[in-house]
Amino acid sequence: MFYTTLVRNPWDRVVSYYHWLRAQGFEHPAVGLAKLLDFNGFMRDRTTVGAFRDWPYGHIWRMRKVWSDS
Repeated sequence: MFYTTLVRNPWDRVVSYYHWLRAQGFEHPAVGLAKLLDFNGFMRDRTTVGAFRDWPYGHIWRMRKVWSDS
């Protein structure tokens, strides 16, 4: 089987994620953090750093392989 993937610029993805979070109205720790901090503070916060470390950009593709092998 052959897959083709387009990968979004990681920096653009993070900036977009931050602005999207600020526009949301539901309760979630990331939403609250984005509304509380400026972009620099958001990116340096230990919660954000941990989230990006634990769920790197390619993680979903590795999980997809696990799901397809089941």
